[in-house]
Amino acid sequence: MKKVMISLFVLGLMLLTPLSVLAEIQVIPSIPNEPSSSKDTENGMVKTFPIYVELTGDEDNFTDNHFDFTFEFGSAIKEFTCDGYGNFEAKTGGDVSTQGTCTFTNSSQINLGKSQVGTISVRVDKNASDADCTIKYMLGSASSTFNTNNPNTGVSIPYEIIIGGLVLAAGAYIVTSKKTKLYKI
Repeated sequence: MKKVMISLFVLGLMLLTPLSVLAEIQVIPSIPNEPSSSKDTENGMVKTFPIYVELTGDEDNFTDNHFDFTFEFGSAIKEFTCDGYGNFEAKTGGDVSTQGTCTFTNSSQINLGKSQVGTISVRVDKNASDADCTIKYMLGSASSTFNTNNPNTGVSIPYEIIIGGLVLAAGAYIVTSKKTKLYKI
């Protein structure tokens, strides 16, 4: 009797709880660190980066049809332009010395998932250091940096240390193998 009452209680709770939760749309921007194309000109290196936006959540809750990106540029960036992609149109504003803005607008329904909304092209001074080439972007509360150097992710070991270690290991093997006697069982 006790098991039946617990089963009925659990079944009643399952019927009262909703089977799906309508989640608010999350907008996740991303721009890869490496450019999709680069061109060397007499005024500097022109690099083009794709701009992606991923939408997650309930599609019925998403009513915006534009994305407002804000950019902060390193001192090596001399100019920038934004271009739309697919159904998105781009509007560029601001300046590289203060803050640049790119607004991507779509007149049709925006679907969930990751899609490219546009590109940003920057002209970089050839003689500038790599530290001055970084670009920071913001979309809502999300922000990140791209066009940065890849960090050194491992320790580089000189070949002399590796060869020395192999010689020591071979020497230790030779010394210990001459003193070891094998007995027949």
